[in-house]
Amino acid sequence: MKKKVTITAEDKIGRTESITLVLSEEMAALLIKAADEVDDLGEKNDYRLSYALNDLYETYKYWRDYPSSVKARIKPAISKSQYYRLRDFYDLIYHKFYKYTLSISSK
Repeated sequence: MKKKVTITAEDKIGRTESITLVLSEEMAALLIKAADEVDDLGEKNDYRLSYALNDLYETYKYWRDYPSSVKARIKPAISKSQYYRLRDFYDLIYHKFYKYTLSISSK
């Protein structure tokens, strides 16, 4: 079963950019859990969501270089087009926003 998640980046002056990904329920739950975790001080930070998204991105990036025999057994969590969309999203928020926070919503 697939689930639609929307990740939104918002900076200090109110600009927003978002990306919508269709992921498996397990991966969507993992991202939502990462966004809801609190740090050692008991505060909710978005860096865990950022790390989880980066992990999705990096996993696919390295999966592309695997030999065909390994690719047949291991399937990435995101598709090729989602990888490129996520890359473009990262580039956009990196160059457009100075300090931003990430949030996630699920449908």
